[in-house]
Amino acid sequence: MTIKNKVRKIRAVLKEKQIEAKQADIGLLNLDLAQRAYEKGELQVAARLYEKGLASDPKKPDVILTCAEIQAALGNYKSAEQYYLKYLDIEKNDVEVTKALAKLYVSFNDYTKALTLCKKLRNISDEKESNEIKSIIEQCKKKIKEQKNEDTYILTRDEFYDEVIKDHRIDRTLFKIPEKDLYHEHQEIFHFSRSGNHQKTKWGDGLTVRGIDSLRGYIISAIECRFVEIWVSGQLVYKAKLEAAPLEFERKRTRLKKYVYNAWIDFSQFSCGWHDVIVRALNVKGDVQENLTWKRDRIIVAEDLPKDIYQESDSNIPPLNSDAGLSVVEQVNALPSSINEASTHSFPGKLNRIAVIRADQLGDMVVSVPALKRLRELVPHAKITGVITPANEGLARSLNVFDDYIILDLPDDRDRRQRVMSAEKQDELIKTFSKYDFDVAIDLSVDGMSKRLLPMTGAPVTMGLGRGDCKTLDVEIVTHDPKTGNDVMRHSARTKLLIEAFGRWLDSGAHVERRESLNRDCLKEYGINPEDDFVVLHTGSRIKFTQWPYYTELAAEIVKETGAKVFFIADNPSQFGKLPAKDLESGKIIYFDKLLPSDHFDALLSFCSVFVGNDSGPKHLAALRGAKVISIHSARIGWPEWGQEQGGVIISRKVPCAGCYLHHNPEECGQDVACIKKIKIEEVLNQVKRFLNQG
Repeated sequence: MTIKNKVRKIRAVLKEKQIEAKQADIGLLNLDLAQRAYEKGELQVAARLYEKGLASDPKKPDVILTCAEIQAALGNYKSAEQYYLKYLDIEKNDVEVTKALAKLYVSFNDYTKALTLCKKLRNISDEKESNEIKSIIEQCKKKIKEQKNEDTYILTRDEFYDEVIKDHRIDRTLFKIPEKDLYHEHQEIFHFSRSGNHQKTKWGDGLTVRGIDSLRGYIISAIECRFVEIWVSGQLVYKAKLEAAPLEFERKRTRLKKYVYNAWIDFSQFSCGWHDVIVRALNVKGDVQENLTWKRDRIIVAEDLPKDIYQESDSNIPPLNSDAGLSVVEQVNALPSSINEASTHSFPGKLNRIAVIRADQLGDMVVSVPALKRLRELVPHAKITGVITPANEGLARSLNVFDDYIILDLPDDRDRRQRVMSAEKQDELIKTFSKYDFDVAIDLSVDGMSKRLLPMTGAPVTMGLGRGDCKTLDVEIVTHDPKTGNDVMRHSARTKLLIEAFGRWLDSGAHVERRESLNRDCLKEYGINPEDDFVVLHTGSRIKFTQWPYYTELAAEIVKETGAKVFFIADNPSQFGKLPAKDLESGKIIYFDKLLPSDHFDALLSFCSVFVGNDSGPKHLAALRGAKVISIHSARIGWPEWGQEQGGVIISRKVPCAGCYLHHNPEECGQDVACIKKIKIEEVLNQVKRFLNQG
């Protein structure tokens, strides 16, 4: 080798060592920065820096273990597992880390791996540690057995289903879902839960808000979100603090949270028509990214509802005082609760003027005669206008059903295979309809385009067969011939069923059904004598977050104010300690937390002086038996739908977000279930005293 070549080789070696030294220095710097980030709680930053630091020395066990712990805290299951395994490859007998990995497997429902790992730790000498491992092993065995049972009977895969199930009328959608299938990986999103109700208006079809209304939604994010802002047509109308809620059934990313908003906004300040809406979540980093930290929408602002229709709806808020110096939320929550008298009538408005559309041929009018006759029986005093074509005008005039007529110009264009009406003709028709001020419009076509005329009538209540077209009442009646698939019910039967549905809306026909075989003798064993006035408080309900929280205070007030006995049916043991001890000891409050025999329960509801309960089955049974029922009703569903009918009152609150239908995710309320919690004790007590005084 020449001297020149030797010099080159020496220089190459020196350069390589300088690079290695430089890389080592960078690695140490990254590890130092990573440790500082970790101490500050900046886990994402620390994770990246630790990874870079490990590149210079991939076998540092303390750094590897820290990386495993960070990834576990971030909810990155696979990454945490890889780091734990890499550490145990170096430190094979580290019991604590092996346990930590086993617990990681358990937390992410990987029970088989956890069990395998725990079995390696059976020979631990410390008895406490040994018992802990035994506990994990038993838990894993139980969960694995459950999963095997579920996998056997759930049969989610087609091939297993076909192998095991011989009668395919057995429906696997009714099988229990395996626990592992409940979990999934959520994505970071901005979700609109409600931006109005879809309606057809003069401004177009779209999500429509009226008066004081609600915009609801949530953000799923790993970054803390602190506030939400809502802008309508460039105007900031709402700003509020966001509260974090746990994200159920998240498989991996434990740092993800759900941030919920429920904005109550007075839209009467805006002109009617289309408006742009931007909802923005302000997070701690100040990020701005569409569909993650902000989202846009378009809504229709429509005029508020007339005073004589839908007034019983809990979403119908009376006008607020914009000069009161209080927010919309404060003013709504300050309103008194609504005391709604129970009734079999649930139709929401007037019945002075009714339009009936039969915009087709003579045969269609013929099969509608039974329906038309029944309609006239149901509303003998209403003015009924026939909206008809020339083809059926003669028959219509002979029926003695209609008070007047609108003759449609809606010809059947055979070439285009449709009935047609120009924009000018439609505009003329809308102006004609407006002169009548219809309360109800009914389209009797079973399957036709005339339902498109319903919104033109201007009637606040519209009805027809089939779904769609934003009708108030949809009635879907379809029968099927198993061979041809054709309908096998007469058109006349279907049109009449539509009118019968309208009739049940006017009056459901529900009435009191007493059990003559029952008597109150069986109640003596519970401390209720034949001469006692007693009030039943049924505190439970299937949907827990809709339970009124003040039953114990109400029980004490009833005894104090009226002297009546209270039969307190508890939903949870904690209620016992909140009841007055003196009233429990004297028997004025009878506490019961067990399941009553069916006949005894029926007698209790049948003979009570007053029944107070949540929206649940027992309140319906009490009403059926003729009890004076006070139902405390949340606004998640409408009380006109689920309030008792036979007697008593339904106490509810008017809130802009009424009709949310929340069930399994109460954290999405965003207003602390104000529709239940803001019902005052004195409001319920006043009704109890009213019914007791009636005797």
